Order: sequence, then structure tokens, then C-alpha cells
Amino acid sequence: MPATGTTEAKDPRKLEPGSLPQFAVIKVQNQIPDPRGVVEVTPSSGQIVFQNLDPIPYRVRFFKENLYDGGTDPNTGGIDLLLPANGSLSLIIKQDESFSYSIMNMQSTNALTGQGGGPGKN
Repeated sequence: MPATGTTEAKDPRKLEPGSLPQFAVIKVQNQIPDPRGVVEVTPSSGQIVFQNLDPIPYRVRFFKENLYDGGTDPNTGGIDLLLPANGSLSLIIKQDESFSYSIMNMQSTNALTGQGGGPGKN
């Protein structure tokens, strides 16, 4: 199962509930996301940007939180997007949405082989 963490990627100033950031950045290096835990942005077109610091592309699978916790086949569910080498991928998150993710090599289709994190939410 993709690893999930509990680290919060919020501004260290301890943002008030009504002042979530407009965007957050998850840096990927050696296939490992930083931060790995909760990343929360404003529900008003908040953006979560995945920035790949590696010279190779990755497959990023986005899926509902806890999808694979109950024994669900890790080859089903979610959607895979390309995170280009030394590039970025941006998601716009709507109100009351949340997702987990797995960062996999391009040949993998099994989410359990990747480095995961999340949830990303608003």
C-alpha cells in the first residue's frame, strides 16, 4: 500500500481555517515526495503542484483516500498522470475533495510499488 504520512504541509505560521494557501508544492526527488503527509489548500481553486527534481519521468496515480486499505486490487481505481522529468504537474482541487497518490516508475501499473503520500485536500 502506498505510504501515507501525517506531516502537514501548511504554512508554519499555523494558518487559521479561513486562510489556507492558494497553492502548495510537493517536491519529488529520488521518487520520494516531500512533504509526504497532508497538503491542504484553499477550496477556491487551490492548486497542488508536484515538482519533479529528477531527470526521469514518473507515473503518478491519484486515488480516493484509503482506497487500497481494504484489500482493493492496487491495479484498479484512480487515474495515472505523467510527471515529466525535471518538470511539474498541477492539480486544481475543488471544495471538499481529497486524494492520495502514488509516485511510480513509468513501467509500473501497481500503485503499491510507488512512493505515496497525501491526502491532498482543501
